[in-house]
Amino acid sequence: MNGHNMIIVAVTLKVKADRINDFIKYTNDNVNNSLNEAGIRRFEFYKEKESNNIFIIFEIYESTDDQIKHRETLHYKSWKANVISLLEEPYIVKQYESVVSNFT
Repeated sequence: MNGHNMIIVAVTLKVKADRINDFIKYTNDNVNNSLNEAGIRRFEFYKEKESNNIFIIFEIYESTDDQIKHRETLHYKSWKANVISLLEEPYIVKQYESVVSNFT
C-alpha cells in the first residue's frame, strides 16, 4: 500500500505520577491487542526519556476505515475508559503524512 494513503497518528499523554503503573498496564494491553488487528501497520508505545510521566503512542493504519474499526474494538474502548482518569491533562493527537515515496 502507498505510504501517502496511510493514517499516521501520534498520541501524547501526560500521566499522573502516582498512576503510571496502571497506565502502562492498560496501554500495553491495548497495544498487544491492537497489533492483531488487520489494517494496523504499526502500534508502538514509548516513554519520554526526560520524563517519567509523558508517553507517546505511535500508530499507522492502512486506511481511515482501519482507524475507525480500531476505535470500535473492545480493547480500545476499555483502554480509553480506564486511562482518562489517569491523565494530568487531555491527551494530544496529531496526524502525519508520509513524505517518503517507498514507505513499507
